Amino acid sequence: MVVAASLVTLSCSVEQDVEVAPPDAVAPTGFESALVSVTSLNGASRDVCMWVADTPERRARGMMGATGFGDAEAMVFVQDAPSTGNFWMKDTLIPLSIAYFDAVGGFLSSDEMTPCTTPECERYPTAVGYRWAVEAPSGALVDLGIQEGSTIAVSDRPCTG
Repeated sequence: MVVAASLVTLSCSVEQDVEVAPPDAVAPTGFESALVSVTSLNGASRDVCMWVADTPERRARGMMGATGFGDAEAMVFVQDAPSTGNFWMKDTLIPLSIAYFDAVGGFLSSDEMTPCTTPECERYPTAVGYRWAVEAPSGALVDLGIQEGSTIAVSDRPCTG
């Protein structure tokens, strides 16, 4: 999808309140959910429910217009092959944390992103060769077990309950 020398711009957003979303929070629509296994540096593992952005349209829309994550704790952006590019927060209403993972699910890096509702939005360069990017409410990555030394495995099992 992305040639090594080219850059792709993806859309993202963030939720500021990690514990409790406002009762009138607007969740992203048009996404399927899946369980993503997160293994932290200490070996502890947990399944995290994430929205899956696995098509160009879903990756471009991301968390645009959403004010919360609804039934999921995060969103995972899936690339078909290792990629390099930029994320941006165009029309994203909540701050987000983002983490990048390589082709085998190893943590590469993370960043904090600020909402943007103006025509000119900051671009956040991705880690080189990322295969998955996980967006979560700002500051929530560590709560999900995502930090340096962690790994993820994206399943095709939908979230339940």
